[in-house]
Amino acid sequence: MKNTTHGLSKHRFYPRWRDMMNRCYSPNNKHYRDYGGRGVVVCKEWRQPAAFLAWCEEESPAAGLSLDRHPDPNGPYCASNCRFATPGQQNRNMRSNVWVEHNGTLLIFKDFIELYGAVSYDVAKRRVRLHGFGLIEAGLTPSHGRPRCERSR
Repeated sequence: MKNTTHGLSKHRFYPRWRDMMNRCYSPNNKHYRDYGGRGVVVCKEWRQPAAFLAWCEEESPAAGLSLDRHPDPNGPYCASNCRFATPGQQNRNMRSNVWVEHNGTLLIFKDFIELYGAVSYDVAKRRVRLHGFGLIEAGLTPSHGRPRCERSR
């Protein structure tokens, strides 16, 4: 009996499907721990490459975009939870992001600082990590000028 394949391995989006599957189902994959190892799965429909590749074609992503699980970065790979995103969009959709609620709006800490901060993101982050400031306090407290040290002559 002759072995047959799906014939899709030369499709331009096939490497994305293969990488997604390996992250979720191959314990030898270097990223498995952050995907399949913590329960991220691929929906039943997308486990066959044809459905995933058709979705990619329909989305027709621009060059430089990558597959992103959004809105739920902890959820499955499926049409309702995936998009093609820029690196900046992906950075704002990471599990490691710190969220702040300010004036009834939920924001990533970095966005909060960009919108409302009295100091730079680096200063606010340092205040939280090293000086025990709360997130809101770290961003909204203005810097006070430090006295300059006179050089001895």
